[in-house]
Amino acid sequence: MYEPNEVINPDHRVMEVLLGLAGWAHKTYVFPSQRKILELLRDFTGRRMSLRTLARHLRALERDLQLRRQRRYPKNVAGELVHQTTLYWPGGRFLARAERLGRGLMGWAKARDQRNARSMLPDSANNLQPLSAVGRRAPVDNRGPPRK
Repeated sequence: MYEPNEVINPDHRVMEVLLGLAGWAHKTYVFPSQRKILELLRDFTGRRMSLRTLARHLRALERDLQLRRQRRYPKNVAGELVHQTTLYWPGGRFLARAERLGRGLMGWAKARDQRNARSMLPDSANNLQPLSAVGRRAPVDNRGPPRK
C-alpha cells in the first residue's frame, strides 16, 4: 500500500556514508547516530536533509533490502531499557555494486603501479629485445695485425 510520505527512490548517498564508515572502522556493520549520518552527508556529499527525511530514506533502503537495521535496547543494572544507536548492516545490491567498484579500483591501481614501475627502470631495461640483438658484444677489431 502506498503511503504519501514514502520515498520511492532512496538517496544512495546515505548508503555511501554508511559504507564509508564501515570501511573506516574495518567492520561489516556500523552504529552511528542519525545526527552523525546527517553531518557526514553534509560534509562529504553536500546533501542536507532533516532527521525525518533521513528516517524515510533509511526505511526505503531497508524496504529495498539494501540495508538491515537493528534497534538496540540493552538493560542497565536497574533492569530499565536504555536506548542506544541503531546498528546498520549495508548489504544487497548496493554492497555488490560497491564490491565491483572496489575490484575495478584495485585493478586500476595495479595497472598504475605497473606503469609507474616501468617508468622507473632505465631506458635500456624498457627495450625488450634480447641482449644479442641489441649489440652488446665486445667490439671487434677488423683492421688486421699491427704493422712493424
